[in-house]
Amino acid sequence: MESLGRIIGAGVLERYARLQISIAEVGVGWIPFWLQEMDYYTAFRSELPKPPSEYFRRQVTSTFIGDAVGGQLLARYPVLQDISLWSADYPHRATIWPDSRVLMKKDLGHLSRDIIRKVTVTNVCRVFNEGKMPQPAGKADPGYEAAVRLWVKDHPQFGLISRERNAPDAGRIRI
Repeated sequence: MESLGRIIGAGVLERYARLQISIAEVGVGWIPFWLQEMDYYTAFRSELPKPPSEYFRRQVTSTFIGDAVGGQLLARYPVLQDISLWSADYPHRATIWPDSRVLMKKDLGHLSRDIIRKVTVTNVCRVFNEGKMPQPAGKADPGYEAAVRLWVKDHPQFGLISRERNAPDAGRIRI
């Protein structure tokens, strides 16, 4: 938050309007409050021609893996729908793969298909693939799922620090 605040506050995004920043593994639930505060605290002392939230919306995206609070806020804040990129964090130790769909359903299952598509496909393609959909994957080998499950069982460090493994109900209170 501090680094991003300094980048925006120093006018970097004003001067470089085509610069795109993607912040990773920090979730999205904090963003509406942070933007509110950035706009408020810079309103009387900033020489920027626009409020920080406008630069953020135009030039910043944020990935999230498991973010129950962010999942709730996605329905209420269109800015989150435009800047959020869902991630399974594969192949890192915090990955929720191969059970990505379970956590995705918990965090996003209540949202409309349009919002889910936006944060899982449309925004990702816009940021990482010039807005184009990649070629569809081929049909998986019938034994693929069983092989993956066996591999994960034999590699207990994989996903060791994932939220789903360590705190599956964290943030899942209704807000």
